[in-house]
Amino acid sequence: MRANISKWNALAATLLYASAVFQIADNHFGLGAVFFVAASSFAVAARINKKTEPENEKQ
Repeated sequence: MRANISKWNALAATLLYASAVFQIADNHFGLGAVFFVAASSFAVAARINKKTEPENEKQ
């Protein structure tokens, strides 16, 4: 189950990073910064879930 959560968090982080780049390129720096912080949070959550995943749940 955690593997699925980790994958979804990684996908969300990737999409938010891309969105942040487009927002910053369109001169919406505030919104781009918010998306960048959210993407970083999702990336950290994905890494923590992946690191703490028990061996018997891996398939």
